[in-house]
Amino acid sequence: MTRLPLVSFTRRKLKVMLLVLVTVVVINYMIKFYETSDNDRPSKSRYIVANNHLLANEGRVIDRFDQPIRDILNGGDADDDNRRATCTQKYPQEAVTDFNTFDLYNGGRKRQDIVVTAKRRNKTGTASNKLNVFVLPMTHVDPGWLETFDAYSKDTNQILDNMLKFLRSHPEMRFMWCEMVFFERWWQSLNSTMKGEVKQFVKSGQLEMTSGSWVMTDEASPFFPVTIDNIVEGQQFLYDQLGIKAKTIWSNDPFGYGSTVPYLFTKTGIRWAVINRIHHPTKNYLQHLRAAPFKWRQYFDSGQSDVLTHLLPFTHYDILNSCGPSQSTCCQFDFKRLTHFSCPDQKPVPITPQNVHEKFALK
Repeated sequence: MTRLPLVSFTRRKLKVMLLVLVTVVVINYMIKFYETSDNDRPSKSRYIVANNHLLANEGRVIDRFDQPIRDILNGGDADDDNRRATCTQKYPQEAVTDFNTFDLYNGGRKRQDIVVTAKRRNKTGTASNKLNVFVLPMTHVDPGWLETFDAYSKDTNQILDNMLKFLRSHPEMRFMWCEMVFFERWWQSLNSTMKGEVKQFVKSGQLEMTSGSWVMTDEASPFFPVTIDNIVEGQQFLYDQLGIKAKTIWSNDPFGYGSTVPYLFTKTGIRWAVINRIHHPTKNYLQHLRAAPFKWRQYFDSGQSDVLTHLLPFTHYDILNSCGPSQSTCCQFDFKRLTHFSCPDQKPVPITPQNVHEKFALK
């Protein structure tokens, strides 16, 4: 009975001695490592080569501990001090432009101080300067807003079903679709004959697929990987299923725009864009300069990624705010308001042979 505690004590003592010995060995090794001369170990600069910077000529991000890449950058010989990495930061070029949005805010001016009054123009005209009006049927469908995605899908499926029927019976009709997330769900429900019809409408130009992104992305909050994935996901679907690439960015409803998004879209071959919701004084100023449409150039670009951009002229993209400068006149042609909502002035009425001339004369 008296020997058991003695044995237990001896084992604990051995464990303590072993732990002390291991600690001494580790400390001794660390001291020797840090006493090594600079000539006996790699230069510190080799460990921070392009540390988390995007290589201009490699097109990828490397980590400072990626030894094989460091060796390649050093010419294959990590011990040759004359073969240091030649990867350098690619500094942005200052964009040469006719108009810079930074100019609006120079000197700390407040945004509400930037007001441009539109010049009144003579309303009289002749047959030689009549406007050509292009009516573009389009939709804007948010996958997330007041309802769930499944609930919205029921509506978008009906829209696309009606689109297919209408394009069949109206060869002169044109239609545009943007959000691939809804189109893909509808596409999966079609049979091979209906899919063939859709492809023919796309080929003939009756149906245009714009942007090609999965959703009409917010341009303020998402990081690069999310934005790129959004573009790739939608464009890959278009190419795989329809054999096409989107040619135009349609971005009518984001709450503001970021220069990075059109820049990323240009990497897919897109060179045209339509936008809307920019700051009102900025829109007024561009119109004052007669700079809408304009070529959109990034601050860091020399012009290789310019996007020819059309700016919707008024405050919003609905009929009330898009058909012309007079909301009361536009409202007369918003036929949903026959049964929904209201108008600032007179309520709209159906167009008939008896009143078509009267409606034509509205200003």
